[in-house]
Amino acid sequence: MAMISEILRPYLTPLAQTGQGGDAAANIRWLQSALNRVSNAGLTVDGVAGPRTRAAVQAFQREQGLTPDGVAGPLTMAALRRALEGQPQDRPPSLPDGGPPACRGLPKRQELDGFAFGQARLEPQHLPVIDQIAACLVASLASSTPVTRLTVIGHTDPVGDDQANDALGLRRATAVADAIRARMTQWGAPATAVAFEVSSRGEREQVPGDPAHNRRVEVVAPFAYPQVQPIPPIPPIWPIPPIPPVPPFRSLLDPPRWGPLLARAFDASTVIRTGNAVRHLVDAENPAHAALAGYDAMVAAIRSASGGDAFIYLLGWICIDDFDMITCDPTSKLAVLLSDAARRGVQVRAIFWDPAVHMRTHIAQNNASARRIRSLPGGAAIIDGEHLSLGTHHQKLLVVGGGEGGLVGFTGGLDVNSDRILPSTIVCSATGGRPPVMDMLDADPESMSGGGGNPLHDVHCRVEGPGAFDLLHTFIRRWDHHPDSRAIEARMPLRGRSQGVPAAIAEPIPPTKSSTGKSCSVAVGRTFNPRRGSGMPCERNIQRGLIAAIDHAQRFIYMEDQYLINPDAARHLRAALARIDHLTIVLSASDINSDTPCIWTYRRDFVDELTSGLSPAQAAKVRLFQLVSPPVPAAPPPCSTSGRSFTPTFGRHTYVHAKCWVFDDELAVIGSANCNRRGWQHDSEIDAFIFDDSAPRRRGELTFAQKMRMDLWSEHLDRPASTFEDGVASASAWLSPGTSARVLRYCPNDGSDIGEFKCGLIRDRVVDPPAACG
Repeated sequence: MAMISEILRPYLTPLAQTGQGGDAAANIRWLQSALNRVSNAGLTVDGVAGPRTRAAVQAFQREQGLTPDGVAGPLTMAALRRALEGQPQDRPPSLPDGGPPACRGLPKRQELDGFAFGQARLEPQHLPVIDQIAACLVASLASSTPVTRLTVIGHTDPVGDDQANDALGLRRATAVADAIRARMTQWGAPATAVAFEVSSRGEREQVPGDPAHNRRVEVVAPFAYPQVQPIPPIPPIWPIPPIPPVPPFRSLLDPPRWGPLLARAFDASTVIRTGNAVRHLVDAENPAHAALAGYDAMVAAIRSASGGDAFIYLLGWICIDDFDMITCDPTSKLAVLLSDAARRGVQVRAIFWDPAVHMRTHIAQNNASARRIRSLPGGAAIIDGEHLSLGTHHQKLLVVGGGEGGLVGFTGGLDVNSDRILPSTIVCSATGGRPPVMDMLDADPESMSGGGGNPLHDVHCRVEGPGAFDLLHTFIRRWDHHPDSRAIEARMPLRGRSQGVPAAIAEPIPPTKSSTGKSCSVAVGRTFNPRRGSGMPCERNIQRGLIAAIDHAQRFIYMEDQYLINPDAARHLRAALARIDHLTIVLSASDINSDTPCIWTYRRDFVDELTSGLSPAQAAKVRLFQLVSPPVPAAPPPCSTSGRSFTPTFGRHTYVHAKCWVFDDELAVIGSANCNRRGWQHDSEIDAFIFDDSAPRRRGELTFAQKMRMDLWSEHLDRPASTFEDGVASASAWLSPGTSARVLRYCPNDGSDIGEFKCGLIRDRVVDPPAACG
């Protein structure tokens, strides 16, 4: 009775004041009975409010989205009444601790879907279903209609060959049967009481919709075991006061708040457009999650373009057009795709960077790709060196008009480059098509760009709707900026000039076009330094937008970056630490970041600018990680000044080429600009700023930025994406990631360069020069 005041005092006191409080023990008994009926709490109805009763109240509160304080106040009691009123009256209370839950009925056929891609392990959502099946089997054995046989059939999605999928389906079915048998044995049933017939149908019985529905197991009983007889309702023990109104759902996330914040930061060259369908894409090929594969989406868009108004426009840093963008599909070579499109009447245009003279291989690659495009009917390509001294045109952009989606644009970190795909050591089958998934996942890494960690990890996005208009005009501005375009335009003008702003896309949006089914706002920011006399504006809206986002973050900042050496960014991030819960950064390891001289020194300077002099509490908010190949140590090794205690392996997908940010799970930024002064001021770059047009309307609804972050954390930490819904609470997983994760703490003192003095001499003039407009 000592805990009555803690659990029920806020509810009992008003009753006592009105003479309706009744006996406290009776009140507790009513609460315990109600929790048993609503939540199968398994409480002893004794009127004693002990720790188990408090725990049951907290569990019910979490289920209802209430504050789990263990206090049965007015909101909790109102939710409990509603649950009682809407619940069938035929469920008996649970058995005592250690026994199975009450059997709510065993249907003749049911499914457990949502298995992880290529895996047979049981997911959290499967366990309650397995418990119910086992509980009903145990209950039936003591009845006049025992269920003594169960058929368990495994299924897979269509990725992979027939033999591998048959084996995977059998493993899934076996895992479910073993789990049911184990539960029954735990609850006292003989291990041989029920015969399990386990089989697999692999990929032969597909169901439409989400591929996760095909990664399933069917459980078939010979007949439906009837539900138990209804029990009489539990009458209330004291008069119930009026139920207070429950406040409507209100999300903690407010993506639209970024509209006015960014509008104030941007100049007139960037417009925020609502009503877009946006998909985030992770890596060029993604065997574990095919829907996220960047090259697959780009190839599909190119193949869909057809007709006299259609066009394909491409901006690239380095472009290699003679490799399979989709493994083992020779028709997916860019040269083949563009040639086929030109024969369909599609206008093909491209602008590739003119590399520095010492980059002979890249010069040859870009020239070869441009030459093949020029040979197409109506094709034209420009090699562009119109930029600042020692600069680059680093924008990565594909725009397709006249295809399946109308006007569709792609941008982010993906170049058309063979170092983004799985290694050529994979042997393709004679019939074509991708090899088995596990062969792709286990393939040895192959360096195609001179460094380790290939194929590179990257993030890209697909934009359909009004925002694609600004991607299109990014290409048109670059095209008009180069003097060589004049003669081409006189013969064959750009068809895209006649394209108007597409209409907004209505919700719900299909998953082929949207990561969440909701519409998003998109703003296209650029870094651009025009040549004198071009009449075009100098653009710094990437820098303006990112600084505004950092300065207005309230909960956390997550970013992935290739370089991480911008001192201006470090200063703004440092100021944000007073407001946010954590700053989590994933970067390419300095060991394999071979294209940047003095990378150890410049990153050490960045970290010093970010953390020097911080209090221990604020310094702990800064979390820097590099991608490595598992396994990693069970206890993450600490950083030290005396050298590393663990030497990592940098295998497949450990080179971070992504340039993306997530602010508060509300705003995502995906583009080509790295966190260096080149990306913010000196070179030509493009970033898409993306946020939802509306806040989540119901519990469990994800934002675009949230969904992208969850998928990235799932890939890096090797845990289901669903475990990372809360970007603050789940961030602790980075501090104890587990041996199968692909992350390791980045320690800025693990390596060194040619010398701080020499690094200082080349920083501003060669490696990371700033550039002012005008």
